Amino acid sequence: MSNILIYILFVFMIFMSIQNFKILKNAKKGKGYIEAASAVFKEEVDAKEKLEKFVNDEKSDAMYLSKASLIETWFELKEKGTCDSLNKYDTSLLFKTNNKLDDKQIDINADSFIWSILDMARSKNIGKEEYIDKFVESYSSVDFADRMEYQLVLHFAKFLKGDEDTSFFKTISQASEEGLKYDKRLVGIYRRIASLCLDIKGEELDDYSKEDLKTFAQSAVGKLLMCELNVFEKYDVVEEVEEKEEENKEE
Repeated sequence: MSNILIYILFVFMIFMSIQNFKILKNAKKGKGYIEAASAVFKEEVDAKEKLEKFVNDEKSDAMYLSKASLIETWFELKEKGTCDSLNKYDTSLLFKTNNKLDDKQIDINADSFIWSILDMARSKNIGKEEYIDKFVESYSSVDFADRMEYQLVLHFAKFLKGDEDTSFFKTISQASEEGLKYDKRLVGIYRRIASLCLDIKGEELDDYSKEDLKTFAQSAVGKLLMCELNVFEKYDVVEEVEEKEEENKEE
């Protein structure tokens, strides 16, 4: 084997080693973020500590710090009634590649939109409705017009502020949207959020959607959102079962 070929193979091996290292490193970061977010969803007592550890471990990674800032805001709203952590949220880091909007990156980080919705609901719940527009404005540096996630954030903000127009939620709930891109992994959550807003507004839902909201209430996202909107008891199947059991005992 010639020296040139050996050199080429050696360079290739080094390149592949570097690529594999990057993949493993990113996988570790992704796992850390998921564990921190899951701790919040599961309402673990040390959820905040896990988030702080993740932020401290990844303090040199601007993208993950931006992603985690919405969860930091979740705690800040409850503990301090402020949302200063939102200033660290940079959509360009999460949703752009080479300064261009990247649908693949949007899909990867689509959960950020859900965290924005949860944070807005909490803002409303603690009497800080003036913060709602700040979450919408945090997306203003990127053109998300054709993304369902952004449109959901936009219309959810209007819903919280008393807007009576429910046409967008009907479109999403009935899966009749056209021209909107969305992350297929999370679209079920988007549709349930839309149905929830419709039901709260007094719009008539079909039987499937009504039952689906009870299922949503048993999920991590659904329970957190419904609790912040102060409607969880309406959809809590466990509570319904307990009430029926009590009624049967009385009979």
